[in-house]
Amino acid sequence: MKSSAQRGIVSPLMIGGVVVIGIIVFLVASGTFKFSGSTKNNSQAPQATSKPTEAPKPAVKLSAEPFTDAKLGFSISYPEGWKPNSATTNATFYKPSDTKGEGKADALITIFSAAIGEYKDTKLATIADLHKVQLKKQFSDLSIIKEGEIKVGDQDAYEMEFTGVMGGENMRGRYMVLTSSTNLYAVLGGANAGLWNDLKDTINASIQTFKKQ
Repeated sequence: MKSSAQRGIVSPLMIGGVVVIGIIVFLVASGTFKFSGSTKNNSQAPQATSKPTEAPKPAVKLSAEPFTDAKLGFSISYPEGWKPNSATTNATFYKPSDTKGEGKADALITIFSAAIGEYKDTKLATIADLHKVQLKKQFSDLSIIKEGEIKVGDQDAYEMEFTGVMGGENMRGRYMVLTSSTNLYAVLGGANAGLWNDLKDTINASIQTFKKQ
């Protein structure tokens, strides 16, 4: 499978009118947060089997105290057991890998924040289209599964759910844009594609606690 991502290469991501480093690109390409878990091979025809009764999923546990950053202008409760890592223009919360060792991740949520600038009166769908162009540069074989307006908590957002390849890893994720009177936010929740079904509810529960300050 081809991949346009090269290890050690960091690509820029446009957030508002500011060029910031696409932290997910850096973390994966540099090997700092190497995703683990096998991806599912769907090339074979499915076998006819009886569907087992699914056990109820345990409730998602989030951090007792939300992460709050007044400079970035948001707060969020991240999944219990995940680790935070904040920087100047973004914050990342990642699930330590069960198989790859310290500093490696199975999944992450990254939130970018920048002054809204010239995009103050721009529709979320239009902003999302601009970011979609950048996503195509970040991920090879990018496929937008679905997109549209959603609610994050009680806040308006525009979401793109996607699959793609980065650093040789098949990934699946959700990318959302939100705005306030002063800031533009991009929220990305992603995981190795083979782990997505196990982690998507946890990622969504955390994202739904996102609040603009």
